[in-house]
Formats: sequence, structure tokens, C-alpha cells
Amino acid sequence: MWGSYQLQVNMRSISGTKKGHGVDSAYNDLVRLLERGGEFQVLKDTDSLTDILHLHTVDLKSLRLIRRFHKRGKGVVITCHMMEDSLDGSLSLPKFVVKYFGKYLYYFYRQGDRLVVVNPYYREELISKGLDPAKVSFIPNYADERLFFEVNEEKKAALRRELDLPLKAPVIVSSGQIQRRKGFDDFVACAQLNPDYLFVWVGGFSFGRLSDGYDTYRAIVADPPQNMRFPGIVDREVVAEYLQASDLFFLASFQELFPMSLLEAAKCGLPILLRDIPLYPGILFGHYYRATDVQSFSDWIRRICQDEAVRRKGIEDARRLASIYSETAIYKQWKALYEELRPGRTTV
Repeated sequence: MWGSYQLQVNMRSISGTKKGHGVDSAYNDLVRLLERGGEFQVLKDTDSLTDILHLHTVDLKSLRLIRRFHKRGKGVVITCHMMEDSLDGSLSLPKFVVKYFGKYLYYFYRQGDRLVVVNPYYREELISKGLDPAKVSFIPNYADERLFFEVNEEKKAALRRELDLPLKAPVIVSSGQIQRRKGFDDFVACAQLNPDYLFVWVGGFSFGRLSDGYDTYRAIVADPPQNMRFPGIVDREVVAEYLQASDLFFLASFQELFPMSLLEAAKCGLPILLRDIPLYPGILFGHYYRATDVQSFSDWIRRICQDEAVRRKGIEDARRLASIYSETAIYKQWKALYEELRPGRTTV
């Protein structure tokens, strides 16, 4: 406990209606982080009129709550887990739906007194949409260190036996929703190029048939290649076990905000291999391996798993990321932001 109760926060999200995606993980990890700090009383998904309303989803009930809180002079924080372009490659929706949802999304964000983006790139995007720069802050996601942590070789071997993973063969893991945006095609292609390695994707189709590529990917999951495993949507404790049992985290996403899966892997001390996209340098500071296509991904996978020096560097990079995005560092940022909206203080 870092202090005594100061503020009451109504933390709202409907992300729990669909399991196995990053918004729900980020929401629950933040709730636990604030509760452990001891300075905030967090009420989840309630209609109670608290000191601050903090929203994670853009549903209509949340919009009504904003108006209710504002009528009483209460502050509203919105974590912007979604941007218009993040729908591309995630959900199969008609273009007109995406267009009008984008208009609604930015209208919703304009109602917040403070907007929190999970990467600096999207701060600029919100400003370009006409939102007030003084209201937009960058606070990264946080992965619960009580769930995601490094284990020793003995525990790793025990987890492999428990999860029915090979004790000797390299295990390459990814986690999150199965969809085109996540680079699932390249993950499968790399498995085909490396039949002596096991590739595990932990996660599934959180939005069912709306998931982009559902029919094609569902067929792969139902009848996977011999060196691929798909445990499906599982509890986060099990996600942590798969990460702790693996040798390398590989995510080939074409677009991300700030993937929770990446933070979780870093906390577990896994070397990280990602697609080289503009977002990552500004949030990962070079502490990861990167590639651009299937062949270069495959080459890096083999290098990391076969060259001890390369593997050790990847582990050290993961530890640096885990330190940068530590519990204490993220807690301090949220505390400072909530203090700005303390009842009685003037908001921007």
C-alpha cells in the first residue's frame, strides 16, 4: 500500500462482454494497480456519482454517464483504446459503418475532460482531429506483475509438461485476437518454414464472425499444421503460463496502439520479435528485434533460438522494457492525472 484513500473513481468498461482482447486486460490490470496503491477507491461499472468517472469503452451508457457527471461538475477521464484506423484488419464491417463509427468515436472523445492515449503517436492523431492538446496525455498500458513474471528453468520445464509442450524444441508464442491486422498469416507462414519449432497462438476470435479473416483462419485453427497449437481464449493466468514456458514472443501486427501481449511477454522475460512499424521505436526504444517479411521473420526466429548471445540480448531487452513500464512508474502517472481532476480544482 502506497498511501491512504484520497479519491473515489467510477471505472467503467463493457469490454468484459467479449473475452480475450487487450482492452479488457488493460482495464482489469489498471483497476488492480489502483486498488493496490491504496489512495483510490475504485468502483467498477456502477452508476454511482464518484469523484471521477473513468471510461474505457465508448458505449451509449457511458455517454449518458458523462453528461450526468458533468452536470454535477465532476471530471471525466477517457482512455482511448481505439482509433478509427484500428478497425481496419480487425473487424469485417461495411465501409459506411466504419465511417460513421469514426465520427461517433471522435465525438465521444471530445466529451472527456482528460483523454489518455496508450502511445504518443495517437496523441498527435487526436490533436489532428481537433481535440484540445492540453487534454490529451500519454500513459502506457500496464501488465500486472503478479500475473506476468519470469520463471527459472526448472519451473519452465514443469510448465511445459503441464501444458503438453515439447521439453527440447523451441517454442514460439504469440497471444491476442486472431485477425488479419495481427499478422496471423505471417505467423502461420513462419511455422511452415520452421517445422522443427513449435508455434503457439494463445487467443481466438473474440468477436466471432466479425473478426477479419474469420472463415480462413477458423479452418486453420480447426485443423492446424503439426507444429502449431491453438489453446483458444483462456484465462490470463494460463496466458502467463504459456509465455513463461516459451522461448520467444513473436507478433507480426501491421497496426497496434500498445499491445498488452507485448508488455506481458516483456514481464515474463521473453525476447521479442515484431514487425518493423512506425509505432514501436517511440515506445520500445530499440529493446526488441524487428523484421519486415516472412523470410526475415523466420531468419530472426532461428537466430534468437540458436545463438545464445542473441537470445541473452533479447532477454535483457525484455527486462529493460519491464522496468520502464513498471508498476510504480505507471501508478505515479495515473495519480498525477487524477489529481488534476480532484473536486474543487479547476480543469482545463
